[in-house]
Amino acid sequence: MEGLKKLRSEIDKIDEEIVKLLAKRSKIAMKIAKYKKEHGLQIYDARREREVIEKVKKLARNNGLDETLLEKVFQSIIIHTRENEKQI
Repeated sequence: MEGLKKLRSEIDKIDEEIVKLLAKRSKIAMKIAKYKKEHGLQIYDARREREVIEKVKKLARNNGLDETLLEKVFQSIIIHTRENEKQI
């Protein structure tokens, strides 16, 4: 049982890192939104979103992960980010 606790503790630490990285990503995305607003640019950039998704799918493949799962995760992140950017 001690081995299981240790492994779960490792997962908990990784989850914490993921959340911190998502918070960092969100802050940078808000800076981008402010820049776009100041320069009269559209929030929605379909080309950039496709680039991000394709990059993530490639990273997933290269790391032995399910690219469909990662695509869905990042689509959700992008949609949420876009909604937050609209509030700027």
